Amino acid sequence: MLRHYIKELFDPLASVTPLAALVGIVLAYRYVYVSLISALLILFAMLFANMSVNVLNDYEDFKKGTDIDAVHTKFSGGRAAMLVSGDIKPKPTFILGIITFLLAISIGAVFIIKYPLLLPIVLLGALAILLYAKLFVDIPFFSEILLAIIYTFVPLGGFIASGGPVGKIANVLFVAVPVGILVSMVLVINEVPDRETDKKHGRKSTVVIVNDVNKIAKIYLAMQIAAVAIIAFGVVAGFLDATALLPIAAFPLMLKAYSGISAYKNPKDFESYMGADVAYFLLFSFLLILGIAI
Repeated sequence: MLRHYIKELFDPLASVTPLAALVGIVLAYRYVYVSLISALLILFAMLFANMSVNVLNDYEDFKKGTDIDAVHTKFSGGRAAMLVSGDIKPKPTFILGIITFLLAISIGAVFIIKYPLLLPIVLLGALAILLYAKLFVDIPFFSEILLAIIYTFVPLGGFIASGGPVGKIANVLFVAVPVGILVSMVLVINEVPDRETDKKHGRKSTVVIVNDVNKIAKIYLAMQIAAVAIIAFGVVAGFLDATALLPIAAFPLMLKAYSGISAYKNPKDFESYMGADVAYFLLFSFLLILGIAI
């Protein structure tokens, strides 16, 4: 049974939060020396935070019955399948979520002592972890907006925790906001197959409210273009080097994901398009980090 709990912790998307934080860490390194220990602590804090929110979300979704009716794919349908099947139990799963939450918060507290500016960021992150599936997903349009805000603060928090100069926070925002947008779009596309199930269980996400794949596709494309436009404006305004535009090379993956939304038929056929969007985020982030570093 232990292997099932380990599997519960290591979601395929567990790297998203550390990778977003790495954007801020690398940008900080342009201005100050960042020790390897500090960088690793930040990345581990983000990994624990990612684990915690995923595990607690699974626990809440199991309690609500959200994932029982869903068709499960690699990226959609929720992750509570092991709870539904009985491979893992609700109480130990909840405890696991709290333990990883406390690990993330403990590391965050260490950095807050040195950089008090992190306090509101850590508090917002803590609230999101504890209340996302319990409360926030039931507020119209809020889950995607919240995710965009949280993942804007992840690179910003990584920058501050790395000792990045406060005077350069504007520079960070020109890459942090796009990262936040991209993560929120990962959520949007992964919610497409769950529209009916989520609606049945009271969720009020963007895709549930809009409930039109053509309109959802247009929202997705507009937000992706906006993310790149923000970076481009940062380059033109002199906040970023031109190499920060390297992520444009990942556009074909995004366009594949976009094309799949409006042509949606069923969860299994849609899996490759959700995979393309995840690959887009990962490649976009890697190229952005590379563009910042060089």
